[in-house]
Amino acid sequence: MNNEITLPLAEVKAALAGLGKVVGRTHSLPIVQAVRIARDKAGQVTLQTTDLDSFATFRLEKSQESKPLTVIIPFKELAAVVKNSSGSESVAVEQATANQATIRYGIGSTPMQQKVESFKPDEWPSVQEGNGETILLPNGMRDSLLQAMQCSSHDPTRYVINGAFIDVSDKKLNYVVGTDGRHLFAANSFCLPLKESLIIPSTKFLNWSGFTQDGDWTLGVTGSKEKRIDIRFQSDHWDFTVKMTEGEFPRWRNVVPNQQDMVLKIEFGPEAVQLIKQVAPRMPGFDHVNQPIGLAVKGNNLELKARKDHKDDWTVIPVPAVKIEGKPVTIHLNRTYLLQAMEFGLTQFEAQDSLSAMRFRNQGRQMIVMPVNVEGTPPAQAPAEPTAPATPATTPTTPASEPKPPVVQPQPTTTTTTERKPIMPKSETKTPENGSALTKAVQQVEAVKDALREAIRGLNDVEDSLKLAQKERKATDKEIDSVRSTIKSLQKVQL
Repeated sequence: MNNEITLPLAEVKAALAGLGKVVGRTHSLPIVQAVRIARDKAGQVTLQTTDLDSFATFRLEKSQESKPLTVIIPFKELAAVVKNSSGSESVAVEQATANQATIRYGIGSTPMQQKVESFKPDEWPSVQEGNGETILLPNGMRDSLLQAMQCSSHDPTRYVINGAFIDVSDKKLNYVVGTDGRHLFAANSFCLPLKESLIIPSTKFLNWSGFTQDGDWTLGVTGSKEKRIDIRFQSDHWDFTVKMTEGEFPRWRNVVPNQQDMVLKIEFGPEAVQLIKQVAPRMPGFDHVNQPIGLAVKGNNLELKARKDHKDDWTVIPVPAVKIEGKPVTIHLNRTYLLQAMEFGLTQFEAQDSLSAMRFRNQGRQMIVMPVNVEGTPPAQAPAEPTAPATPATTPTTPASEPKPPVVQPQPTTTTTTERKPIMPKSETKTPENGSALTKAVQQVEAVKDALREAIRGLNDVEDSLKLAQKERKATDKEIDSVRSTIKSLQKVQL
């Protein structure tokens, strides 16, 4: 029928899983909680959802020869019908009136239909048409992009680092970068024909397996700085357009350690990687806020060390199949980052000492991680270096020409471990004296915060004890009342 669009049930079920990740959640605009079902002049049928910042579009395999038609209905209504349909191979959507549509489906051998609200096609938000070059992303870059997003921040107040950064400041050697302020992922060996660097926000859809496994990706950029810049990804069945994050990404090169300063090198073999993945999550201290774990080098041997509390004995597990170059040292870090590095295949470890930034790497990919201080003694202060922009690496595997990062030492406490955070420098340049004074102020603030947190925990413990005492008192009073009632009843008995 010219006024109807047929949707194969199997395809639509798979599509709704991805479309649902882009449906708008606001109640002030009902249309962004809808799905746009459209058939163009060529018979191509698409389903599209939006939250205004992004658009997800799914293309059906087979075209339908009929006149163009657009039907916009509530997403939840279509999802419920598709979920409950059985015994049929398709669902049909028909535009009944200007404000109403009909969904036809089957339950067993019984044909069913449901009337739903519909919206006018001209009310649907428009997506910008492509006006630039489309770039085919190599698989290595797509994987690095997804890994960078896994390392990005989820703090809504730091939206600039809530995604992946494609740095094209060096036209011959581009980087994909992601950071949450505590660890940083960077990958090179790419060279894209982009004029400007991009900040791609991390979204549920981009990390959804249905999209990441849907063939090769292409990348395109549309729009202008005066209005908005959209980044468009395409796969075999999907188009995904998302608004680029505006702002200046931190100067990430300033926290990358210098290759010449690395005095310890460890290479993890497959057996070592498997062991770390199995035992690290189960070792003591995993429930701690910083989840500390130690890498202890003793000669040619490596051990994992962890404990639940600073008063407890260490749990030590030898790690086989490792190659070690360097002096004995013990370095503590957040085990989440250790596991993430193993998951990414970053099996080469480099470190300067137990207080400086360490690096996991493999070919052109690297992860920079700050250590965790678990000893409860303040580390020695190191002067901060000027934060001028660094020169990009000249080789895809070793960014050796990058400067040594400024070292910022937070003030630890005796009750909690303190994770050392790489501070992303701003554009201003500070002298070593000013940097040291600022570092000391930051340490004092962190120490006060830790003391307040400990005081709050103590007050909470007192409150819990008082509540328990109150419950016990009520139970005791109840028992006393019961005994009194029994005594009164016995006094009334006459022998």
